[in-house]
Amino acid sequence: MTNDAVQKQSNDYGKFESGNKISYSDFEKIIQKEKGISFYNKLLPKIKKRVSDTFKSAGKKLIGEVRSDYNAFEWLGFDFMLDDDMNLTLIEVNTNPCLET
Repeated sequence: MTNDAVQKQSNDYGKFESGNKISYSDFEKIIQKEKGISFYNKLLPKIKKRVSDTFKSAGKKLIGEVRSDYNAFEWLGFDFMLDDDMNLTLIEVNTNPCLET
């Protein structure tokens, strides 16, 4: 698991990066060097497609009744996994993602 609720119990939490999180640009540098691919050109479009597909398939359930007087939003957390071959898998979508570090 790669979420804070699980990772923060490890002695290695924060060993490689603060809060076990890195920026897109830092991740780009790492996978360019180690895998020879671009996060921005190869992986981010796939992430956006998975998110878009999720909204297309479940959007009406997430939105509910469309009303002109409805003024709210909901945070969603999309959890992805990459295998050694850089295959992207959507693991889950959280309706109440943890935003703390």
